[in-house]
Amino acid sequence: MANLKDIRRRIKSVKNTQKITQAMRMVAAAKVKRAEAASKLASRYTVALSSQLELLLQGLGQQGPLEEASPWLQSAGLQYPKRLALVVITSDRGLCGGYNTNVLRQAQQQLEAYQSKGVAVRLVLIGNKAVQYLSKRFPKVGVLYKSAFSALQGPEPNAVSAREALLATLIQAYDSHQVEAVELLSTRFKSLIQLNVKRQGWLPLAPDSLAAFVQAGLAAPQAKAAQATEAPNTTTMTSELVVEPSMASVLPSLMHSVLKQQLLQVLLEAQAAELAARMTAMAAATDNAKGMIQRLTLEYNKARQAAITQEIMEIIGGAEALA
Repeated sequence: MANLKDIRRRIKSVKNTQKITQAMRMVAAAKVKRAEAASKLASRYTVALSSQLELLLQGLGQQGPLEEASPWLQSAGLQYPKRLALVVITSDRGLCGGYNTNVLRQAQQQLEAYQSKGVAVRLVLIGNKAVQYLSKRFPKVGVLYKSAFSALQGPEPNAVSAREALLATLIQAYDSHQVEAVELLSTRFKSLIQLNVKRQGWLPLAPDSLAAFVQAGLAAPQAKAAQATEAPNTTTMTSELVVEPSMASVLPSLMHSVLKQQLLQVLLEAQAAELAARMTAMAAATDNAKGMIQRLTLEYNKARQAAITQEIMEIIGGAEALA
């Protein structure tokens, strides 16, 4: 039977841990609501921009191959690239369940698959967990850019400039032919209990990649409602598209806006997914601590009762010996 003092020390330690996990759960729950709202608002804007670019590409497709309009465009689905940039987005800290593990496992599988097929991969690592894990596991793979995930969050000037630097790095690598394509690998936020790791094409822009972003955005209930209310007007827009001064002049700025917004959308969803995963993990940890406290309390009561019984037996034995 364990010592009573040791059991009391363990109960106190578990109670302190429970207070920490409960506080972390409450902080994550408070933040995840704001992150979810920001992600849904950004999703509606992403859907609107991507839809407008889809309409523009439909018009350009009638005039000729899309590749001739811009090097950022591809008329069909992505061909198998020889040089590729893979953007991996994780969190900076742990204590968020399998959030980082799921992303890093898929990133490792994807890197091994690309290496087996002779694809030269360059990594863009967002989040300290991605930097620590993939840099050690794949030391020979070049890194285009790496940053803490927290450095890209929020509307602060430093975060905005960091996102602009990330965007410029990716576009410059594509324009200078260091890579032929850019893919994003991150956790997409569906709901508080549904988080999916997804790999998605980002550059070159293609109708299928745009449609993927549009469909992902329309999966949100608010976006579905907005689509339903705007449905009567969208049919008239698709039937006749008028662009001033011309499609070719509008295309570069619209593409840049779409790429920037899509990247921001992925970062916002990753932030919401991290907070949701942390809230769930800390809730489970709090429940586990509660169960452990109950078991330790029962063990303490049994040990205490056994000690009392032993003392009574010793008193009775001593009295009988003196009688």
